[in-house]
Amino acid sequence: MKLRPIHVDDYPMLKSHLSKHQHPLSGYAVALLYEWNDVGGYTIEIGVRDNILFIGARNRLKPESSHLALPLPAKTMSPSVLRQTAIDFEFGIVGYVPETYFDLYSREQVEHYFDVQAQPESHDYIYLASDLADLPGNGFAKKRNLIRQFEREWVEPGRTEIRSIDDQLIGPCREFLEAWCRDRECDAPDKDLMAVEKQATLHALEKFELLELRGIAILVDNAVSAMGIAAHLNQSTGVLNIQKAFASITGLYQYLDRECARRLFLGHYEFIDKESDMGVPGLGKSKRSYHPLKIVESFKLIPRSL
Repeated sequence: MKLRPIHVDDYPMLKSHLSKHQHPLSGYAVALLYEWNDVGGYTIEIGVRDNILFIGARNRLKPESSHLALPLPAKTMSPSVLRQTAIDFEFGIVGYVPETYFDLYSREQVEHYFDVQAQPESHDYIYLASDLADLPGNGFAKKRNLIRQFEREWVEPGRTEIRSIDDQLIGPCREFLEAWCRDRECDAPDKDLMAVEKQATLHALEKFELLELRGIAILVDNAVSAMGIAAHLNQSTGVLNIQKAFASITGLYQYLDRECARRLFLGHYEFIDKESDMGVPGLGKSKRSYHPLKIVESFKLIPRSL
């Protein structure tokens, strides 16, 4: 069997399979497979054999970064079988392997077949939805103060509106994304990461309904100035995979974060996965400032020569 490029018609099958075999890392959210397809040189490939789902990411620009995701259900993939599967599909890396794989097979077993390397830039930050909705205690005092400042200056004078993202808001959200990127010079030669993030966000907006995404936009003086988009990961966890706000408006980002928790997660999910920090120090500092409940570790496995 060969893997083939993902197609929109695969969505129901992928949704069904991934709902049965839950995975703790956000990269296995069905929506994210489509958002990141054809971004940064990657093509997402899939295949199903004997009720096992295989997902690969092939990079035509940087072949050495191509990788096979841990097939699901993971329990069918002993280290020896996983190694041979990666070789058969011509991948030199098995990536985004969650720490839970070592609950199925011991570290010693895995290291017989693979060189095991942590992927700290791909560890996921997990939060209690109720914590981000209520911001309780002294640890969130600074967040509450910034939100209160935003409310005094913008909400109480009636200059803001929160709307669910729908067909009518897709266009204004695209315009906001372009303005947000201009502020951060996303297209500059040294901003590759921001450029690919922009493209993934555009894919989300283009396929918003198909991917069953849910989102809110905050309008300031009738213009979209912040937006947050949530995707389904598993029964208990949703992914806040897109969250952007104009930095020039004090407290807007913190207000957006709280409203996303309240409107997109409470009553739907117990936990919020805010994805990884991609190895960006400032982003990591920001995510830690919200006091994650836990961090799900991610590993990559390099097949050994036996």
